Amino acid sequence: MKDTGTQLIEDRIRDLRENTDFTSTLFDGLEGYAIIAADFDGNVIAYNEGARHIYGYERKEIIGRERIEKFFPKDFVEAGKLQEIIGNLLGEGRHSYQGEKVKSTGERFPAQILFTLTKDNYGSVVGFVEVVEDLTERKKAEREREELLQNLSETNKKLERSNEELQDFVYIASHDLREPLRKISAFGRILRESLADRLDEDEQDTLEFMIDGAIRMQWMINDLLVYSRVSTRGEYPKTVDMNNVINHLSELELSVQLEETGAIIIVPKPLPIVQADQSQMHQLLQNLVGNALKYRRRGVTPEIIVRSSRGNGNMVCIEVEDNGIGIEQENYDRIFKMFRRLHTDEDYEGSGIGLAVCKKIVERHGGTIGVRSVSGKGSTFWFTLALAEECENERTKTRRRTAGGRRSR
Repeated sequence: MKDTGTQLIEDRIRDLRENTDFTSTLFDGLEGYAIIAADFDGNVIAYNEGARHIYGYERKEIIGRERIEKFFPKDFVEAGKLQEIIGNLLGEGRHSYQGEKVKSTGERFPAQILFTLTKDNYGSVVGFVEVVEDLTERKKAEREREELLQNLSETNKKLERSNEELQDFVYIASHDLREPLRKISAFGRILRESLADRLDEDEQDTLEFMIDGAIRMQWMINDLLVYSRVSTRGEYPKTVDMNNVINHLSELELSVQLEETGAIIIVPKPLPIVQADQSQMHQLLQNLVGNALKYRRRGVTPEIIVRSSRGNGNMVCIEVEDNGIGIEQENYDRIFKMFRRLHTDEDYEGSGIGLAVCKKIVERHGGTIGVRSVSGKGSTFWFTLALAEECENERTKTRRRTAGGRRSR
């Protein structure tokens, strides 16, 4: 399919074929192109404003004074390539190619070149028209684009290597750190039991601080591992029934917390089937529902509502609403960042990584996550995911059947 510029040129040339008056004014509507008309001996008889701008010669220097060869590299002309093109025009009628042209300064530049025959009103060949587009800027942009792509490719390779090194570092560091921390906490407990009667209150508190610090450091390392593995250990997305995820969490991972707190999880309508990493969906909902249980209000039975609604395109929005302590609006962004805790360990245990993991999981799946909250009344965490293809296809079929039924009635 021809681009607009080429079509415009050929339309103008077709007009020229029907008119033997090769005045330069006929060409000046296409200032971005150098248009030169010559007789079949190569003598220039028309030269447009675009040619003056591209080549740098004035009309009075060219028309009736120069031949078409003036605008081609000397080696191209001496090799007979220009004469070959002009000679072939009689059989072909037109010839287009990319080559080099020469400016008045002697500078060569890349160009798209089109030759076409011109005839008089009786159908006799009287010469040809050459149309030239300066490709200097386009070629420059192409080179810059290629260089940019090359740089991006090299940068991506470096990032991949850095990620691999980071993964190795995280694994080695976590493995090497967890073992001595386990020993510290284990031997600390042994000391606490064996020296229970010989330590005064301050010494016992110091020992407790040591054991507690080692345990909390283990939690933090484990959470960092979970965070780092969201991208590096993720599984290929498949269809995941979010109802099954909630049921699984209620019966297994969160069953003890639900029983201890007397909490209830309400799912008003069936949740959607999404296209996602199943293990990470478990992690995502476990963190959000677990937070709702952790940050409950004293004296209030936790009530957690999990619902969904259709979003834009094939996206669905899932909400986890609780009746807990709530979050101040100025902390909405802060809670999704690593280690940004709003409460002390004395009030609520944790490393401050759980919601950062949730954010990373959702963003890995191409979605977004956020929160709405009223302090002292509860919070609603929401996130978006893509519906499973099978679910989306079924919805489309249903809409078509419904539409077809309406038409038949």
